[in-house]
Amino acid sequence: MANRYVLIVDAGTSGPRCLVFNENADVAGACAREWSYLAEEDASPLARAFDPDVLWSSFCELITGALREAKVPPGGIAAVSVTSQRQATVFLDQAGQEIYAGPNLDLRAVFEGASIDEELGDTVYQITGHLPSFLMAPAKLRWFQLHRPDTYGKIAFALTLADWLAWRLTGTMASEPTLAGEAGLLDIHRRDWCMGLLDQM
Repeated sequence: MANRYVLIVDAGTSGPRCLVFNENADVAGACAREWSYLAEEDASPLARAFDPDVLWSSFCELITGALREAKVPPGGIAAVSVTSQRQATVFLDQAGQEIYAGPNLDLRAVFEGASIDEELGDTVYQITGHLPSFLMAPAKLRWFQLHRPDTYGKIAFALTLADWLAWRLTGTMASEPTLAGEAGLLDIHRRDWCMGLLDQM
């Protein structure tokens, strides 16, 4: 049994789930639930956000449930893979405290994204390969800058939801390039952060 199983942590659009696969690629255990969102009085009715503490607790419970169903101890896991819905992002302060965690369904930045596209649309597409901007992390950053300036001033890190989960699981903060690209944070030609573009926004 030792080191023959793979754990998948999936923060998908339809809901969070965890699966355990055996060496034959069969599902040995699975656990899933529906998303729950915060109510934000100062945000648009189209806004969606997660409570980071509830989110992390939910994934801990899902992982435990999937392992229990598979009858696999943690030591039997050979590898862990984490994936998430595109454009879902988490903003952290310098100490690693979550400031915002939002799904791809968070539409708080519709107007901010439209403004970015009107000002810089051709440049944004050329650098990131993505339009429209309202779903992307830069538009959400602009929303915080305009609507919660005190909070915006504390943002030090921007991660995709999958990268945040991987950080919470491993203690290592890193970004998977294709996920960062899908969040509008990557210069796809240089495979590096699009800091120059972010500065213009």
